[in-house]
Amino acid sequence: MNFLNPNVLLALMPLVALPLLIHLFNRHFPYAVRFPNIERIKKSLSERSKLARWRHILMTLLRTIIVLLALFAFLKPVLPKFGSKPGKNGTGRKIVMVLDRSLSLEFQSGARSSAAKNARIEIGKILDTLNGDDDINVVLAGSDAVPLLPNFTSNHTQIASQIATLPPSYETVNVGKGIALAESLLLSGKERPESPEVYFISDFQRRNWEIASFENFPRGTRVFFINATDETERSNTAFVRVEPSATHVASGDIVSLDITVGNWSSEPATIPVEAVIDNSSSVGDEIQHAPYSSGRLTLEFTVPGEGRHSIAIRTPDDGLAADNHHFITLQVRQREQVLVLTDAKPDTGGYVFVSAALNPNDNENKEAGAFSPRVLPTGAVTPGDISSTKKIIVTGASKFYPEFTSRLVAFVEGGGGLIYFLDGETDQENLLALDSAAGRPIVPFQLAGKLTT
Repeated sequence: MNFLNPNVLLALMPLVALPLLIHLFNRHFPYAVRFPNIERIKKSLSERSKLARWRHILMTLLRTIIVLLALFAFLKPVLPKFGSKPGKNGTGRKIVMVLDRSLSLEFQSGARSSAAKNARIEIGKILDTLNGDDDINVVLAGSDAVPLLPNFTSNHTQIASQIATLPPSYETVNVGKGIALAESLLLSGKERPESPEVYFISDFQRRNWEIASFENFPRGTRVFFINATDETERSNTAFVRVEPSATHVASGDIVSLDITVGNWSSEPATIPVEAVIDNSSSVGDEIQHAPYSSGRLTLEFTVPGEGRHSIAIRTPDDGLAADNHHFITLQVRQREQVLVLTDAKPDTGGYVFVSAALNPNDNENKEAGAFSPRVLPTGAVTPGDISSTKKIIVTGASKFYPEFTSRLVAFVEGGGGLIYFLDGETDQENLLALDSAAGRPIVPFQLAGKLTT
């Protein structure tokens, strides 16, 4: 057994003799007996009986025990099972503490302390058991595991100060990485510790710890598990997953949110879910949950105009408000106009394919989609039509006239995008005309004769 305040032992030890002094003082205290007072004679006789002497002895022992217990309280004794066992051969201990940094430790219900705060208190208790030659390091186990310090240290005050300043964590814990790093720290260095100690401070959620393995620790490692919760039920609802159908959309598109919400409590729950767009409009629904289960729902809304828009998805706050809110950003662009040039009949040829590819929505949703096709015959295209778009698709074209050919070459050389479907009768002539108007080859190939099977 170790004592955290051994310096007060010599100062308080004389107090142990105080009950004995009181007993001796009372033993010789003179009593004045007045005769013929019979009652006083009876009392004097009873005090001199054997029973009275045993009573004085028992009272002295009881007072001594009370003083010893008070002395122990000042000395702060620590049991060996909680890390006060010194290293073999008088050497210092080698200690690794693995601190769970998952979001669940931030749960706080009412006036109770959060598990994260309790974890810091427990670490302080462990540090109080250490001597000056005990080396320690801390593994911060979140989605990744990192050491608090590059190396072990005997400066326990440094550990305490850095733990006290850790910010709240919003990660999930990867227990396997935390254990692996603790094993690596203990196995590093030239001298291997004989009886290292590992402390796991966590709320020990089953889904995180059910596959934990401790087989690779050095032989003789003492492992301690410290629950940072107060063992009461921590009923919580949380977003498990929020997946938008797209984050880069066109104005007027319909975006769906695939939302999974968990109910981590022993009671069934009806959880309302709301998506707020730019703090101005919202859509919502409810989801029914059985105890300790998760469920899915879908929310749909029409995105607003061009620009960047924020979407806040939320459920009612509980003891862990951070997992009741989810935020996404949508980048909305205007529908891009694509110029489709065709001399074929409107309902035949490549035009049908091109239109469906650009905007596969039905007639009721023609204004949705990223592209807005505009169909013109090649002979009706004006310079303004070409300058208003960045993409041109040619399908079922007849023979280009020279002025249109020059405009199309200028469009391509200016950075425009051209898709040319080889489904017209004069495609070979048109491609040669483009090279001729450019004064150099701009078409990556030359057409030979058409082969029909």
